Amino acid sequence: MAIDVVSPLSESAHFVDSAMMTLTSVSNQNQLFSFDVKQGASLFDGSVQTRVPVILTFEGVSESDQNAIEKSTLYYYQDPVVGATCLVDRFDCYPT
Repeated sequence: MAIDVVSPLSESAHFVDSAMMTLTSVSNQNQLFSFDVKQGASLFDGSVQTRVPVILTFEGVSESDQNAIEKSTLYYYQDPVVGATCLVDRFDCYPT
């Protein structure tokens, strides 16, 4: 799972660890955050419910960070993905 906040967050903005998600990677510009679901996360059982709530908490956010987070895009991957930051860092990951 990943969240793209569309524009880079300030340096002070950071994800707060939760009982549901583990942060696996952050893009170079602090724009895309990749997560894994923690084993045993009780709310993340798609076989029991059709909708799964996703709650992510950030601290140290500015007003512009808050606006970017509110407009973010959530990516859900059917198969496990180690890190999705190359979605926004692709030119750093695969230079020409």
